[in-house]
Amino acid sequence: WSFAASGYPADDVFQVSPDQVVNSLDGMDISHVCNVIWAYARAGPRNEPLFAILADEAAGRLPKMEPMHLSNLAWSFANAARADEFDLRRIGVRHEP
Repeated sequence: WSFAASGYPADDVFQVSPDQVVNSLDGMDISHVCNVIWAYARAGPRNEPLFAILADEAAGRLPKMEPMHLSNLAWSFANAARADEFDLRRIGVRHEP
C-alpha cells in the first residue's frame, strides 16, 4: 500500500510479491485485502491471475465489509479496468463498459 500511495517506482516489489500476497490472504483482515487490491490497481503491474484470486477473496468477504471497503473495491476494480472480474453489481454499483 505504501509504495502505491507514495508514487515511488516499485515495479520490482509488485512483481515479486504476488505469491506472498496469495499465501498471506488467510491471515489478512478485510482492510488488508482491500488495501492490497487498491495498491495493485493503483501502482502494480497487470497480473491477471492475481486479480482473479483477489476478486474471489473479496467476493467471499462481502457480507462483512463496511461501506469504505466496498467503495475501495469498486474504485480499485474499475480503475484497473477489471470491473468485469469483480462483479460490481454484487455491491450495488452500476457499471457500463
